[in-house]
Amino acid sequence: MRMQPTDELLAIWREVIRNSYRGGFDFDWRWGGRGDSNSISDAEQLLCLLYPATQVAGMALDSPDETTDGVLQAVQRIGDSREVPRRLTTVMREYFGRHTDPGTGQALFGGDGYLEAAEPGEAVTPRQKSMDLVSSYSISVTLCLAVIGFVRVFRQHVRRNVLQQDLEDLENLASRRLSAAMVGLLRSFVVDAFDDDSPAGDVMLGRTNQTALPRRRLLERLRLELQDTAATLRDFRIGSGAITDEAATKLFECGWSWGVVRDAPTVPTSDPVEIQPDGVAEDEPYLVFTVEAMQAIDELASERTRLLGLLNDEQQRLAQELRRRGDVTRAFWSTMATFGDGAWPIEDVPWRTSDGSESDYFTVMVAWLTIGGVGAPATPNGWARFGAVLSELATRGRINRRAMAGDSALVHHHPGFVVRLPGAETIGPEVGLAFNDYAPLLLECTARVAGETQTTEQRQRHLDLADAIWSHLSRRRHAGLMRLWDQPNQVFAELPELDGPSWFYTARVVRALVVTAGSLTDPPPPSERLTEYAADLLAEAERMFDQEMLRASTRTPGDVMRHDFDGTRNGLRRAREIFNDHPGAATALILDAMRRLDALGVARMNADSD
Repeated sequence: MRMQPTDELLAIWREVIRNSYRGGFDFDWRWGGRGDSNSISDAEQLLCLLYPATQVAGMALDSPDETTDGVLQAVQRIGDSREVPRRLTTVMREYFGRHTDPGTGQALFGGDGYLEAAEPGEAVTPRQKSMDLVSSYSISVTLCLAVIGFVRVFRQHVRRNVLQQDLEDLENLASRRLSAAMVGLLRSFVVDAFDDDSPAGDVMLGRTNQTALPRRRLLERLRLELQDTAATLRDFRIGSGAITDEAATKLFECGWSWGVVRDAPTVPTSDPVEIQPDGVAEDEPYLVFTVEAMQAIDELASERTRLLGLLNDEQQRLAQELRRRGDVTRAFWSTMATFGDGAWPIEDVPWRTSDGSESDYFTVMVAWLTIGGVGAPATPNGWARFGAVLSELATRGRINRRAMAGDSALVHHHPGFVVRLPGAETIGPEVGLAFNDYAPLLLECTARVAGETQTTEQRQRHLDLADAIWSHLSRRRHAGLMRLWDQPNQVFAELPELDGPSWFYTARVVRALVVTAGSLTDPPPPSERLTEYAADLLAEAERMFDQEMLRASTRTPGDVMRHDFDGTRNGLRRAREIFNDHPGAATALILDAMRRLDALGVARMNADSD
């Protein structure tokens, strides 16, 4: 792979710090980027530093004695290995102070400047700006887990009582916000049930019926495929999203709405989440918010969260409920994406949602939900088919192809896909959120598929696609001193020039790079052809060795010959140990052994001729 994720992340760190840190004794941190500061944007800004630091090996900032030279060079503007974690602790505390109600201690999850009115001339109301969003819940879960893990590790290197107390206070703030975000996600999960002869039912059946099955047979098979999912949904006891036995006989979709749904019950919890605001969101799932919620649930279920013990007992209970919703959601969308014996629905690009909307962006999100899910086909052919879909999406999104004048695909890159928030109009005008992370999300999917692929040729194709996507993304950085995202007119000249860094986009590029780095950690699967070649070579080399040993047994070999035999024997023994996993390295050892054996044979023949 030409792209080096760790090097790119270190370069991003330098730019984030140059843009955010003004210097000074009090560590003056500049919040906000292209838009005003809000709970989502500020968390994204912090995670540009904290997410790689807590996820990528060798990039840790919380262990001063183990900080690498490359990391220190990237963050040297902040200070040395001991100043960096102390100063980051200061800015973390500032984040929680900015987004916590000082009177009640309630965590605030408003989107503020990220919201935009649907109609020109209308203004988003203050109440709409402050309403809780799933986007804020999700990013808060990821941030709080990163902060708590950072504190747990850094605390082991701190001796001063004052700093120890500051770290304890910071962990309490993060834990309190984490609990509130988890409760919010539990109250935002929804199941939308509908009849099979409804418009939504017609869309679902049409989308899944790729082999022209009779409608009755299609319904029977689809209900059979979804029966376990429906049974699990009936068993939910807290939060929103439970369905009745009657609803379980219908078709349905599950996932997350944009915020707490209307009439969502409060979640009983012993953690200090005293205020659970009434919801206004409509009871229907959205792919984009489902992906965001699932990203948070993946962090809750991660090995790092478990090994560091980042959750208290009550949070573990809440996390278990969220994981159950995450499992059933992935199972549902995996079934929808790969249903049937012929062509898969996800291969029928673009994806069509139950309200009749179509977009390549929907296909990227369904692919993300499916890859790594319980229904993803873990076979070489299955991953190859996913890879083909991702390659087509890169082409359709004009990521690895030139855009035409007036190309409709450019909307993916600016202004992005605008998601309306039904229900919010009860407290102001119609509003929406714009999402333009088509390319970063596609890179993340491609890296995950490459990591799962078990054949060398397919893996290389996926890595080549990832390199092409990264080439597109790297061209979209702002020019000049501030090499952050996003400036799409660097690639698409007809798009407008934008000012300031987008923490939304930069954070998603960072996440994609972290996922890519993780996918490259595992060694590539060995080539079957190379393994067979190494096995054949090994058999011939061992036969040559045995023959030379038989001939040598009738002679009195000197020290040099004995040394050659020992070295050859050790090389062949090592080659046999590794040729299944590392056939290339084994081949090199075998060829060296065969060279030694040939030299011994030549020496023996010369001795006989004398």
